[in-house]
Amino acid sequence: MTDIEQLRADAARDRHLARVERILSREGVSPTVLDRLATVVDAQVGADDSEIQRAVSSLRDELPGVFAD
Repeated sequence: MTDIEQLRADAARDRHLARVERILSREGVSPTVLDRLATVVDAQVGADDSEIQRAVSSLRDELPGVFAD
């Protein structure tokens, strides 16, 4: 992988994590665990918001205690 390709991949991953964190935040996840929880959301880099939302909903079923009611 060239340096440019690596930078693009890193940027895509950063954008993806930001989108995941935004959706988790809307779902009421505490800011203290937001970044750690974002890494376990089962959505591939490049997933659209609906795919991320489905993964977050699945995570809500598995770990309801980290989501606000």
